[in-house]
Amino acid sequence: MRDRSRWFARYQLMFGCAGLLHAAVITPGTIWFRGDLAWWIPGAAVVALPGLIGAWREAQR
Repeated sequence: MRDRSRWFARYQLMFGCAGLLHAAVITPGTIWFRGDLAWWIPGAAVVALPGLIGAWREAQR
């Protein structure tokens, strides 16, 4: 049971970070950078990082 709660805490952290980064990219992007791929492509990479890091750390276990 303890392993499950630790896993769930990491899961919450990963999705919490992804949500904050998503808001940080979407909000200015829709206001100032509509249609600007120089904003959206790096923004998509940054938003994907928590999921990639979380998957990488789980694969190491």
